[in-house]
Amino acid sequence: AYEWPGNIRELRNEVQRLMALQAGGVITAEHLSSRILAYHPPDPEAVGEGGLKAMVEDLERRVLRASLMRHGWNKSRASAELGLSRLGLRKKLERYGMDSEQPPKSEG
Repeated sequence: AYEWPGNIRELRNEVQRLMALQAGGVITAEHLSSRILAYHPPDPEAVGEGGLKAMVEDLERRVLRASLMRHGWNKSRASAELGLSRLGLRKKLERYGMDSEQPPKSEG
């Protein structure tokens, strides 16, 4: 399954592109963007470069970002959900270079 690294914005753009290309026709897998068709999810049992530490850090980044997105980038709510203090969350965001990330701007 494609992980949608651009999240909802990337998904929305892909759906809009498909709708424009097919204009009422049937959409099949062959109509998807080449980057989606070429995507191969990482093997969860394979140890990638950097070993276990890198894999754990990658997972932690994803969990942090997902929690922030669920809570509209409200750090108090995200830290509560994750069982962290606000300071603990801030330190993790700084460690991963995520402290300057902002919520996606709403369109329209």
